[in-house]
Amino acid sequence: MGKETWALRHSGAPKRCPHALRRKVAAIRDHLLLLGEGTGHSHYNGVVTDAGAKTREPVALIGILKDRRDFDRLMHRRWYRIPLAHAPRRRFSHLAFYQPASFGKRGKAIRYVAPVLGKMVARRRDLIPEEPNHPRADDRYAVFRVGKPLKLPEPVRNISLRRVTFAYTTLRRLFESHDVLEVFGVPPIERMMQKAFDAAGLHALPEFTVSGPDKRYRLDFAIFCTRGALAVECDGEDFHGTGPQRRKDRAKDTRLRRMGWTVVRLTERAIVKSPAACARRVHAAVTRLGGVA
Repeated sequence: MGKETWALRHSGAPKRCPHALRRKVAAIRDHLLLLGEGTGHSHYNGVVTDAGAKTREPVALIGILKDRRDFDRLMHRRWYRIPLAHAPRRRFSHLAFYQPASFGKRGKAIRYVAPVLGKMVARRRDLIPEEPNHPRADDRYAVFRVGKPLKLPEPVRNISLRRVTFAYTTLRRLFESHDVLEVFGVPPIERMMQKAFDAAGLHALPEFTVSGPDKRYRLDFAIFCTRGALAVECDGEDFHGTGPQRRKDRAKDTRLRRMGWTVVRLTERAIVKSPAACARRVHAAVTRLGGVA
């Protein structure tokens, strides 16, 4: 690690000082770029951004650390594996690591990033010889050798509890984000609707959990009315736009209606265009149910 980066990490500068934080971000980012040079994985992959233009910025793949064992292997053995059948096809220079709820207080966040130094294919039994009888011992994995994982200056938190899967982002966006939605360039549609509901005087309960006879469901918003309950779902295009997820959404709606709920689904496009118009649509549904209880 360069002296500048080391000094920033140990200088004792106030954590919330924006200038010190920006310098620290820049120093660590420059250090990562230096570590990644000459690895055979070009930083400049010409990836297409969400705006449709090409960028020559370094690209990071967001990977998932399922549990503490995966975390320990990353830190001590310096590799990360992905089932070969699901291995990414686009090139990338860095790996960032999302820690899910299984990590407790340190979960639901991206905390570490590392440069990719090389790639190979290996069977699970060769990677993890201490588990020879694992049911997937003979499965093949794409294995990425990485440099020392570096802790982000500030964790990128999953504030909206969005389902995180393998996805690409730029290294700059990763370092500048505070929310997983910002990393993926996704509009914060739930927060937009919360503000719209507040402005309209609608008492909507966010992230409300409904317990059914065989399953629990999380609603983006719940509004309890005089003649029933209203479920409001905000459908992001990248997640709810797939065929399998649409089928799951329809099955969820059917079960909720059987339990006495009225369901209103709002698309990302409609929310981004006019949160107020979406709030008026919800308000009309509330009126049909006799108003807020």
